[in-house]
Amino acid sequence: MKSKKWKRTLIIAMFIFITLVYCKQARRTDHISANENAEKLDFTEVLEEEFRKEGFISPNIFRVVIIEPVDSSSTRDYAQETAKKRAFLMLKKHLLSENRIVNQNVEATILGIVEHNGTVTKVDDMKKTRNVYFFEIKKEGIKQHIESLAPKR
Repeated sequence: MKSKKWKRTLIIAMFIFITLVYCKQARRTDHISANENAEKLDFTEVLEEEFRKEGFISPNIFRVVIIEPVDSSSTRDYAQETAKKRAFLMLKKHLLSENRIVNQNVEATILGIVEHNGTVTKVDDMKKTRNVYFFEIKKEGIKQHIESLAPKR
């Protein structure tokens, strides 16, 4: 009877050992491939991506980034309309996240700011597989102005 328990314990221990060894090897392989990808990134690409931030870049600039493939049939006007919609929704979401009351008057004011103060600029991108557009609203104290439109709850 002791030999059956001994065999059973040995089989379970071998199963656990093999499982641990296999899992450890799988993690190591994933870790190496992640490091290889990081090493393949060019420093200029990493730096370039740093400037792709959206939202309030400064107290005077609000930015939306539109990225589309080069082979897409969309035009600059399409990118501008898409950017306007996203800017409106992002500004509204910003106010809601700050626990502010957003009514129709606030929405209309935001829409007016987006329509009158926003401009689209095509950005030269190192990757020739995509078109990058910045939609920026440049206005003195825009962040404070947007936040002052809606009262807190």
